[in-house]
Amino acid sequence: MPRTLNLDTGLLRCFVAVAETGSFTAAGARVLRSQSAVSLQIKRLEELLESRLIERSPRHLALTPSGETLLVRARDILRLNDEAVAAVDAPGIRGAVSVGVPEDFATVHMPDVFAQFARSFTKVDLRVTCDLTLNLLARFRRDEFDLILIKREPEQRRNRSSLGMRVWRERLVWISGPHTRIDRGETLNLVVSPEPCVYRKRAVEALKAKGWNARVVYECAALSGALA
Repeated sequence: MPRTLNLDTGLLRCFVAVAETGSFTAAGARVLRSQSAVSLQIKRLEELLESRLIERSPRHLALTPSGETLLVRARDILRLNDEAVAAVDAPGIRGAVSVGVPEDFATVHMPDVFAQFARSFTKVDLRVTCDLTLNLLARFRRDEFDLILIKREPEQRRNRSSLGMRVWRERLVWISGPHTRIDRGETLNLVVSPEPCVYRKRAVEALKAKGWNARVVYECAALSGALA
């Protein structure tokens, strides 16, 4: 006879966060817990289910077959839980919410979030605008948005007068073609977004600090165009 267990949604939320981010640290940023607390939550869930859910190595995390099976059900449980809470907690919420996000966030990180919001708040008109970070920030200061999700420089976070909170951190990397060879002193050709762009600014400043010459040969505001 199958066991009867009551799974804590807090444990499941940590598990889904780890599975989706591939990192205890990134998962902690999502669920607002420390890395060690997330690790402890996963251990508790594994002990409760008496099954290994995640294979850990110094540089990689991977779901076990049991973990893959649980992930599908855990997402369903959390979705139903959040919809039930929203339905009871705020059945009469109406109005409109305007959100601004960069295109790469909108296409990679936000589709599930927007879909969940639409299911939970059926009487709220969600309006999403994609633009460059600095444009979004300027428009937010003109009260054009209720909320923006943007990229910020580390020194801006240290400014106590800055608004907002950090959701996650990401490391920037250089990308080139598989057969590209770059010799010292050569002028680098850059593919970037138009100004004002946080990534473009960081790239140019990093090259300048190392004494490299660079020129912009391709500009495109759309992520798909830059990838092409």
